[in-house]
Amino acid sequence: MLRDIQYPAIVLRIHTWEKHKFVTLLTPEGLIEAKQFGGLAGKSVGVELRPFVEGQFFLYKKGQYWTVKGVDQVLEHEALRENLSLIYTATFFCELIYRSHALGGEHLAALDLLHKGLDLLERKPREKVVIYILWELLQVLGFAWDMERCAKCGHILAATPACPVLYLDYELPGFVCCGSSSVMIPEEGCAFLQSFLPGRPRVAPSDVAVRRTKDALLSLVQILWDERLRSLQGGFV
Repeated sequence: MLRDIQYPAIVLRIHTWEKHKFVTLLTPEGLIEAKQFGGLAGKSVGVELRPFVEGQFFLYKKGQYWTVKGVDQVLEHEALRENLSLIYTATFFCELIYRSHALGGEHLAALDLLHKGLDLLERKPREKVVIYILWELLQVLGFAWDMERCAKCGHILAATPACPVLYLDYELPGFVCCGSSSVMIPEEGCAFLQSFLPGRPRVAPSDVAVRRTKDALLSLVQILWDERLRSLQGGFV
């Protein structure tokens, strides 16, 4: 069956063969592998297809094969390509979506989250954007927001001067009193995470707390993904 289909989509990755480009698209229906005929020979679909490009994609499907025929309402996110750390971070977001198969089938949530991530990276402090996107991603994957009671025993959680951290368990998952299968989030970082909730006041964590919280969430994500995430290997995220 021959079909013309339109989808809002974001390019996650590109590979080439002879004169053609093959793109992995994140769409409301999931991941689609599509071909751009002559993409390396100057044949245009309205925009140069590169990672992070998003827009309304016009696709043609024949059997199991997809072809990109055109793109409209394009956002190219050029600002992301001017800074190595931003490139690595945006690539990291795309790799997370790709390797999780669009967040385990939560296609619309994945598309919305990646759009937010790319947009925020162009306007907000990079490390805070990483924390926000990772935390939102963890919610989609089933992590609990509750930082007041232990997800294991129900006791009230409280950081103390002697131990100014909370433990985020990756097996339950949720915040716990303590545990071997957990990463440590500084108290200041927890307050920052709570500020993402509707109606909570905004907080301004210190640079040290931001860095420690980001590193803890990156460690957690790397644990949850069985294979090594290539975009983390450069140390720029």
